[in-house]
Amino acid sequence: MLEYAVPGTRCAGCDILLMSDAHTYVEVALPLPIYRTFTYAVDRAFEHPLVPGARVLVPVRRRQAVGICVKVDVAPVPGRTYKSIVAVPDPVPALPRSLLDTCSWIARHYAAPSGIVLRSALPALLTGAATPVPRQRVRRILVLEAEWPSLMERDRVFRRAPRQRQVFELLESLGGRVPVDHLVDRLQVSAGVVDALIAADKARIALPFDRAAAIDLAGRDVLDAVKVSVNPRVIQTPNVSAVAKDGIELIATARITVRANLERLVGGAGEETIIARVGEGIVSSIGSTDSYKHTLENPDTISKTVLAKGLDSGTAFEILSIDIADVNVGRNIGAQLQTDQAEADKRVAQAKAEERRAVAVAAEQENRAHVEAMRAKVVEAEAEVPQAVAQAFREGNLGIMDYYQLQNIQSDTAMRGNIGRAAGEGGDHG
Repeated sequence: MLEYAVPGTRCAGCDILLMSDAHTYVEVALPLPIYRTFTYAVDRAFEHPLVPGARVLVPVRRRQAVGICVKVDVAPVPGRTYKSIVAVPDPVPALPRSLLDTCSWIARHYAAPSGIVLRSALPALLTGAATPVPRQRVRRILVLEAEWPSLMERDRVFRRAPRQRQVFELLESLGGRVPVDHLVDRLQVSAGVVDALIAADKARIALPFDRAAAIDLAGRDVLDAVKVSVNPRVIQTPNVSAVAKDGIELIATARITVRANLERLVGGAGEETIIARVGEGIVSSIGSTDSYKHTLENPDTISKTVLAKGLDSGTAFEILSIDIADVNVGRNIGAQLQTDQAEADKRVAQAKAEERRAVAVAAEQENRAHVEAMRAKVVEAEAEVPQAVAQAFREGNLGIMDYYQLQNIQSDTAMRGNIGRAAGEGGDHG
């Protein structure tokens, strides 16, 4: 009896993929040090069957490689573009189903790339002579070393650390040995907390699990905090400018040696607060000295003054030492302020002098206007003289001889004025 298969389906009783007009997709394991398989499109029919265990020629970047088909009829990811298989060179699969399953178990059990395991199961001529070296995978295992069999002893040890007791009992229930990733998944705590607990235990630092979890939830690096508590950190301050009482500017830089305080790490201020407080202390210390020379001769007075103020209160650090790295002499701020004050006083005096000059000019202009007004009155009075003479003629109070005598007096006066002006001009030229 003959069976006919519908295109695009599997053959009854086998895993052979029959082609249709639509693309199908298969998973291919390549002999590369990569812990995953690759999906390729099957866009045409091949001469040989495409089944799990068959060798396939596929494009990899700018070259072609021989891989092993491990799964057929794979659902593609929408919107992603897949490369197509180039060829199926063998009429029968290179690996039978039983050997393919064995290789898959080996890859899972020994955490090895499946492509390299499958390549090892085939002759070198079928996959290439090169031997790829995969990256080494490391799995961290947390091992329980201490034992507290009695409940009273456990209550005493974990009296203030119920979370730590939870971890201990979980490790104990799992045989005292458990992978770190499994522990993190069960307790929903980051791996940094586990690293910090291990580091703190090695350094003999009391770090309960609750505190480590709180530090991690506060957004701080727990492992870095433990390291800083063991190896103090040096913080470099920027240039701090301060002025002594004699007006000389000093520019100082300091190195602050701090150690993390695990008890105040949650809610404590950071390095920026330490730098700001130390800078304020440097300014106060230099500003209280009578002369800048005293600071240059004894720079350690700055460190002593700043350390005595307890600047690490409320911060996540403990200040161990403050060392003045450099002190430079800057500008003469006092002299500059005096120069600026003298310049300001000069400008004020100039403004007052300009004000007085403006008042004098205004008074002069007012006097000139007054003189012109008086002259106008004189001209007005002189204009009335001919009218008065005419009136005197009409009334008979002035005779003709009197008029001629008046004219002679006016002419004589004008002549004398001209002679005086000519004599004055001659004296100026001489």
